[in-house]
Amino acid sequence: MNLRHLLSCVFLLGFATCLVAQPARQAENWHFGNGYLITFGNDRPTLSGPSAMVALEGCVSMSNERGEIQFYSNGGGRGIDQDIDGVIWNKNNDRMFDWATFRGGGISARQSSIAFPAPGRPNVYYLFTMEDRENAQVNRPPGNGLSYYVVDMNQDANLGKVTEERQTYVPNVVEALDATAMADGSGYWVIANLDDGGNPKIVTIPVTADGVGAPVNKDFPFLTERYTFSPDGNFLFASDNLLAYDNATGTPGEILRNFPNSNSVSAGFTADSRFMYLIESVDFGIPRLVRYDLEDFTRLEVALLDEGFTQGAPTSAFQLGPNGNLYYLESEVETGSQNTFILLNEIACPSNSGPDFRRGVLRIDAGNSSFGLSNLPQYVDDIFIGTSLADTIILEPLTIENCPDTDLELAARVEGNAYLWSDESTDSILVVREPGEYCVTITNGCETTFDCQTVIPTSAPTADEYRLSVTATRGEICDGREAIVRVLHVANDTTPVDIVFFDGTRRDSLLLTLAEGDEISATVTDSCGATNELIFLTAIEGCTCDDPVFPEIISANQDGLNDEFRAFSECELTDYSLLIYNRWGQEVFSTNTYTEGWDGTTDGKPQNVGTYLFLSSYRIEGMGEVMSVEGQFSLVR
Repeated sequence: MNLRHLLSCVFLLGFATCLVAQPARQAENWHFGNGYLITFGNDRPTLSGPSAMVALEGCVSMSNERGEIQFYSNGGGRGIDQDIDGVIWNKNNDRMFDWATFRGGGISARQSSIAFPAPGRPNVYYLFTMEDRENAQVNRPPGNGLSYYVVDMNQDANLGKVTEERQTYVPNVVEALDATAMADGSGYWVIANLDDGGNPKIVTIPVTADGVGAPVNKDFPFLTERYTFSPDGNFLFASDNLLAYDNATGTPGEILRNFPNSNSVSAGFTADSRFMYLIESVDFGIPRLVRYDLEDFTRLEVALLDEGFTQGAPTSAFQLGPNGNLYYLESEVETGSQNTFILLNEIACPSNSGPDFRRGVLRIDAGNSSFGLSNLPQYVDDIFIGTSLADTIILEPLTIENCPDTDLELAARVEGNAYLWSDESTDSILVVREPGEYCVTITNGCETTFDCQTVIPTSAPTADEYRLSVTATRGEICDGREAIVRVLHVANDTTPVDIVFFDGTRRDSLLLTLAEGDEISATVTDSCGATNELIFLTAIEGCTCDDPVFPEIISANQDGLNDEFRAFSECELTDYSLLIYNRWGQEVFSTNTYTEGWDGTTDGKPQNVGTYLFLSSYRIEGMGEVMSVEGQFSLVR
């Protein structure tokens, strides 16, 4: 099973230092060409050094998942005309393994070598090499074909050692060599190009924890100079053709599309495997950098390559970097001299709606060396899955209420390096007044976010939608009676944001005694800051009085509800008396004050629950007749 993210922690002096281990960091150091080294330690390509690499075309440069270089190789050498040794170098730039000029692959093979971790064997790698056509036909016919080597980094004080060598494991294959991860993550499919007496075949070799399996030859529509797998292993590009590939069985499928105008050895996939980049020559051979969406083959022209170019076409295949961007090399001959410069060209944000082609992010002076025409190191590109960002992120729409004639600041909801609002403004904040939809495109590196915010008139109540509510604490509203004053919404009785009563107090309600002719007022403020003054004129008369009320039951449990028996009246009572008897006719309570009630005790002792009798007489204020009443009530606890 592939573990796409690991965490390595080292404990030093009681503290844990953790390094994030990521598959893409296996491509963090690029040794290639004539002693060139590019590193990606800060996610940007940086020309570094030194390097002992001597490579004409294909090469490998293997780091571990912490970005630490392990080894690099040109894949093989060549004798007779150039006498260049094939070498595996260790991280100290010393020779770990020497093929000299007669073993290994061919230094001019477009894909001279590829390396990947050995399944189930920590710190151990497989290195496969491929013969070049000239060696096979001229220098050392029939050539060395495909060979493989096991590099054990646990050996030689972690500088590495070749512990297994299988020279010419597959004969009669040249130039094209690639590999992709198996669908279940258990290993790799290594493929090579075979001309079987005019019958093109693809050679497939499984590599698992059990080792290197037997080669299987399968018919293939054509010979090719280069294979290119998509990172997810579902596509294979070869000789102007895009094919489906079954990475569960290691079997190429149907041709999905032919690209007759493409540079057949320059195809590159994005890390999400959705897009493929090609160099196409149309319109009298003018090279163009184009991108195809593999969902519907929509074509996007990214750059016209002859503008300002000395050569135009690339001198290397595309290669994904650990930052998710695509790279290729271009050779530029200085005007007026034979001096050659190698340009590292970059396609930043390759999966975004607007990829950014950057010519010459690095410019290497190659002098007049013939080693300038090199390929970048080759990798099994499944290590880059997850390094590219998704399509434009579209945030959920946001609706914001705003008050009339009020400035409202709309802020982009994510941070970015650049902002573009629908009115062409470029600040992170847009000030608006009118209702409507306002959208901003936020760019942050390769990430693009689309944020739309809709402004609508506020639905909050306005200040003129409130009223003064005056309610007597008992009975009707009348002169001299206590009342509660509140400010309430006319429809739903909600309160406003702020209330200031006529006495200067800020509160939800006001308790006062009503008097004929008083003016009660309050100033209310709504959520938009608008104010309104509400006035209540107490044009009221004196209260009319009804007979007092005697309760039918008291609980006498001191809970504040029905705790005593007495006369309850809205008016003053005079000539008042109250007598209470138990069921045996014994007097338990008497009073001449109508506001004094019986609490269910006699001489401080609680009386039994049950039925009690009462006699009362009273005169209502303003009336001449003394009234008498008798009855019964219940005491409960």
